[in-house]
Amino acid sequence: MPMENNLFMYDITDEEIIKKSEPINDDEKTLLNILLTTFGDFASIPEISETLKISKTYLYRAKNQRKFVTYSVGGRKVVLTKTLINFIRTFEGDD
Repeated sequence: MPMENNLFMYDITDEEIIKKSEPINDDEKTLLNILLTTFGDFASIPEISETLKISKTYLYRAKNQRKFVTYSVGGRKVVLTKTLINFIRTFEGDD
């Protein structure tokens, strides 16, 4: 049985993460457009950290927990921007 952490599973596939990244309401559609305009299709964790004011350590932990999709490109990891929706959903209800 897969190990779960809140809404996210450590052994989820990239395809499943991408599928779950589809916006489910107008707010998420707007957020996705902002993310894509800001970062393009791919962004580095340091870029995301600086822009969203989230610590790199927290983002790397989220990467390891498979909350978004990353790829190795030219020796560095890049995040598939549209999958950040999954990561941002973890903050729902936090005030």
